[in-house]
Amino acid sequence: MVSRVFLISQVCSIAFECKYSLRKLSESNLDARL
Repeated sequence: MVSRVFLISQVCSIAFECKYSLRKLSESNLDARL
């Protein structure tokens, strides 16, 4: 059985990666407009 702490850390890291890539995407979109 997977521990709850490991599961939470995995979810957090994935969410952080998504947030980071989304921010990078929005920044590049803004640069493209300018």
